[in-house]
Amino acid sequence: MALALVGSATALSPTERLSSWRTAAACTGVHVASVAESTPLSRFCSDGTVFPALTSRTQANNAAQRGELLLNGRTAHGAARVHSGDVLTLNNPSPAPLSTPEVRRVERFFEELTEAKRERGGRFEVLHEDDELAVVFKPPGVHSTGWAGTRKKWGELTLCDALPLLLTAPSQRASLAPLPAPSPAHRLDARVGGVIAVAKTRRALAGLSTLFRERRVTKVYVAIVVGAVCIEELAGDRVDAGGRFTCTAFSESEATSKSPEGGLRVEQQGEDGRLSVTEVRVLEVTPCAVHGALTTLELRPLTGRRHQLRIACALALGAPIVGDDLYHAGASAARAARTPHGSVPPLPPVRRRAGLFLQALEISLPHPATGRTLRVRAPEMRRFAKLRERAASGAAYTDEEWELWRSRGT
Repeated sequence: MALALVGSATALSPTERLSSWRTAAACTGVHVASVAESTPLSRFCSDGTVFPALTSRTQANNAAQRGELLLNGRTAHGAARVHSGDVLTLNNPSPAPLSTPEVRRVERFFEELTEAKRERGGRFEVLHEDDELAVVFKPPGVHSTGWAGTRKKWGELTLCDALPLLLTAPSQRASLAPLPAPSPAHRLDARVGGVIAVAKTRRALAGLSTLFRERRVTKVYVAIVVGAVCIEELAGDRVDAGGRFTCTAFSESEATSKSPEGGLRVEQQGEDGRLSVTEVRVLEVTPCAVHGALTTLELRPLTGRRHQLRIACALALGAPIVGDDLYHAGASAARAARTPHGSVPPLPPVRRRAGLFLQALEISLPHPATGRTLRVRAPEMRRFAKLRERAASGAAYTDEEWELWRSRGT
């Protein structure tokens, strides 16, 4: 089944764009049951075949509780039994519209994310879009989804609020079961920019959730870390006193399908017993007068754990990501433990204001609707190249030139 790519929604006004999503999400339908034996209502309507808008027992139960899912014209509990010949009716109304001040607030937020001056740090834009899903670029500094802290403490807007203004609502076909608003299928830390997959329909959301749960999604990140990372020196090294980290070098012939070239495999046994695995490749080492050296790494997480990549770089490699103040102290301890004789120089103070130099560069997955591989790659943010350029130009100065520069500034 081919899916047509869709154009940008920006030709419509903000109110029209938000309204188009609410209208697309409204769904009604009637179904006459045919079952061999009686089945609970919530189970009967849980796989999306009866009503595409209902793809789980929870959704069916909630629809029944709200009075939107009727059995023989009457409200019913999700545990009510469905028999052959019973008539099921779904009437899912459009969500309530936003007030005018709320629309204007979201519009200003959207304009801020897409303005041209953000290009160096990455702009909010569409990288791929069809009727079922989209892949967008999330700028750093924005939460992927809302949570208690963003809503209650700050009232902060998130990526979810801006997505309806960027993406086009699915066509109103019954088989699509559009969501009332685009929904990110996974998260990136607020300080991390890069590609993020977004579901536009209930089928896509369920399919993407299954793909992530089964680890069939390949993600590639790029990071700039402090220090020169040497694969040969780190191979086989168990870092901290508890031996939680194991670094193993692998050749190209031993590489996985997710990481086709050789590198370093970092494994961490968490306190909860869960294993996290990250594959690391060195792309470039840049001399730097401040940090000694900066290393550009390609990171491929084979598992999904909180701060997995930041922990692997800081605590396993002893090379924290530039701008990572959270694990900077731990990286210093890891470097000291690995070289007890003090041959590795101490880390310079962390500079948080410059941002966290970690980006989600690429995502590859089977399309939930067609099964074909969807591979989307974003360009590296310009600030990464700028940092390497500044580091290389500063390292080119001799000690005498640095002293002359400092004396001119005093």
